[in-house]
Amino acid sequence: MQEQAERQRMGPPPVWDESARSDDAEEQWKSRAFDMAPDIASALGASPLALTADTRVRGVGILAETPVPVH
Repeated sequence: MQEQAERQRMGPPPVWDESARSDDAEEQWKSRAFDMAPDIASALGASPLALTADTRVRGVGILAETPVPVH
């Protein structure tokens, strides 16, 4: 939801639409999405930027894979 709202605020459609694609807008979105990632991770669990050598860890970490290759 946060990503879709920000994407819509920036101009591109909130859901991918190849017919409305703009290379400049997509590059701006990729940069913004990258910057948003730690905040979104914090809201959903733990930001990878907050982890240190002193962070207590229990269990197994999970890494999500995007369904579409990111270039």
